[in-house]
Parts: sequence; C-alpha cells; structure tokens
Amino acid sequence: MTFSVRALLFVAISIAAMPPSVQAQEDVVDAYPRFSPDGTRIVFYTTEFGEREIVTMSLEGMDIERLTTDDFRDQHPDWSPDGSAIAHFSVRDGQSDLYLIDLANKNQRRLTTHPANDYTPGWAPDGERLVFYREVDGTQTLMVMNVESGVEEVIVESPAFDPAWSPDGSLIAFASSRDDESDLYVVEPDGAGARKVLALPGRQGGVSWSPDASRLLFDSDHEGSRSVYVLTLETGAVERIATSERSDQTAAWSPNGEWIVFNSNRDGNWEIYLVHPDGSALRRLTHR
Repeated sequence: MTFSVRALLFVAISIAAMPPSVQAQEDVVDAYPRFSPDGTRIVFYTTEFGEREIVTMSLEGMDIERLTTDDFRDQHPDWSPDGSAIAHFSVRDGQSDLYLIDLANKNQRRLTTHPANDYTPGWAPDGERLVFYREVDGTQTLMVMNVESGVEEVIVESPAFDPAWSPDGSLIAFASSRDDESDLYVVEPDGAGARKVLALPGRQGGVSWSPDASRLLFDSDHEGSRSVYVLTLETGAVERIATSERSDQTAAWSPNGEWIVFNSNRDGNWEIYLVHPDGSALRRLTHR
C-alpha cells in the first residue's frame, strides 16, 4: 500500500525521533524510558555524560548503570522480551542505524547497514523480530527485521513512524500523517488490515501498548501542551494522564500494568517519572 507524503510529515518524524524541545534543552536530558521484562528496572537515554547514552536504573531512581560509553548519539532503547538484550538506534558518521546491546558483556552489534536512517526499534513478543521505521529522503516506511538473519520486510509504506508491537503479537500500532494530521493506526505484522484507531487535531506519537493489548498509550498536543493519553481500543475513549502545563511524552506501561513511566519537563529539566494509570501516585525518579 502506498500513501502520499504530506508537508507535515518531515516535522512529525523529526519530533518522533528526537523531540525539538529535547534538542533545544541545554541541561541534562533523560528521555524515552522503557521497563525491563520483569518490571524491576527502567532503561532510558541520558545526556548526563555528554552525548546521548543508554542507562538503566531501579524503580526508585537508584543503582544507575551505564550501558554505552561511546561518543555517539545512542537513544530510544527497548528491552528484549527475555531480558538479555536492548535494541536502540545510534547516530554514527551522520547515519542512524539499529544496534543491539548484549547485557551479559555490554557488547554492541550493528543490526542495520542500509544507507537510509533507521529509528525507534520495538521488539516483537517472540523476541525474534524488531519493528522500526526507515527514512529515505523524507520518506518514512515501517519495517520488520529478523534479528538473527537480518532479513527485512516492508509492512507499511510512507508515511508511518513510532511503531509498537502488541504484547499478543497480533498487531503493530504506529503514527501516520497521511491525512494531514498525525493520527494512530494499527496493522497486522504482515502489513494487512491497516486501519485508523484515533483521529485528533495536532500531532500524535510515542505509541505504547498496555500489557493486555486493550489500550494504547500515546502523547499528543491536541489540548495545547504535549501530554500522555490512554486510548481504549474497544470504545475509542481517550483519557489524559498526569495533567501538566509543560510537556509529558514517550510513555510506557509496566509489565504488570500498575505503573506508567514517561519523561517530562514539568519541573524544568527533562526527567523520568512514574505514575499509576489513573494518574495517582506521581513521582519523579531522576533529579538533574
């Protein structure tokens, strides 16, 4: 399937890869948090060490472990379902590719070598495949790759970005600006049955699934400031979480469904926060 590329698309994709507000922040930035499969740790990227580096920490914001120690921009990590590895993208020599960190020895393996830019990897629940988006000359395409063999497959033609695989493996959610707004869609892993599940004014992105695959987390600016919302797929109901006059984004659910982690500049700097899905018990994990 092929869709026309809108003028809005390039801006939306740039934001999905690295929000302009984050780019402009001169202080330390902590962003794109994701839970470990057992729910005991959080992986995210930080500028604390100069460039963007991948680190993990406990749910109390303690015991920070640095996983990358290079001079490259390493960001948007995602933990493998078996907990043994973390996929991320890294910008090296002016190009963004996908890499895999082996947590047993901290070694990195390059996964993609296409001359295009590859962004935001997300694991399939079988731990054998990654979904990501590839950008060539302003055109974004959703890809699925077998991690072991490196075989790639196009599943959605441009424009498509911010993909996330459902926990039951049946669907991939993504954002797209094909209808002049950045709306949310789902598609089967083989590229069949793409359908819109959310249409709102403004820009939507930062998609993540609930553990039972019944709801989607996303961030949106349709009410002004960028905030985190929950979409119930069966009813279409949308609920805002942890209201702030600043920006909340890139949220993810804990494996047991009890917590949502996200990053926000609500206290000035970009920090990592935890909150219950009903918006209660908000707490800040990093302090820059």
